[in-house]
Amino acid sequence: MANDLEALQGTWNISELEVNGQRMPAASFKGSKIAVHGSKFTTAGMGGAYEGTLRLGESNRPKTIDMIFSSGPEKANTSSGIYELTGDTLQLCLTIAGSQRPAEFATRAGSSHAFEILKRDSGAPT
Repeated sequence: MANDLEALQGTWNISELEVNGQRMPAASFKGSKIAVHGSKFTTAGMGGAYEGTLRLGESNRPKTIDMIFSSGPEKANTSSGIYELTGDTLQLCLTIAGSQRPAEFATRAGSSHAFEILKRDSGAPT
């Protein structure tokens, strides 16, 4: 059985986004995606291109993810979060602005968390 990092390989399109308790209109993240190659990631959309390294905590409950940015607007920052991978659907709840790691897949006003639902891009090369 593949580990989660292996299962994450490829391109993921953001299909839903909620920030600080507000569901964002689809136009605000249209075309936004995350590509995973090995332990590296790149993102495109939502105001910039980012690159970095992923660190997963598969044995944690909920499972944890750290996105360590090496370039782009978030360079030298780490976004800590939780994730759930079910087939071709990936749920991420991540910190923004240095807040504490989320404990659930939801956001509230002032939480400094972003909740994303991503779908595997079946047409993109992996």
